[in-house]
Amino acid sequence: MNLFEVDNMEEKKYCYKYPHPAVTTDCVIFGFDGKRLHILLIERGLEPYKGNWALPGGFLKMDETVEESHSK
Repeated sequence: MNLFEVDNMEEKKYCYKYPHPAVTTDCVIFGFDGKRLHILLIERGLEPYKGNWALPGGFLKMDETVEESHSK
């Protein structure tokens, strides 16, 4: 049963009390210029840690695979 396809709001209400994991994915992307190894970082635009450097990534949506989330 996929809870996000259930039309019965009463059933959704009771199922929501169970833990819902938040899954995130990050990409580690390396480059090499012949002398040095480089890594791709992004500057966070949102809190938490706005303005800090981070690996590119984000939250996995319910209807996507890990591979699909990397292409966002």
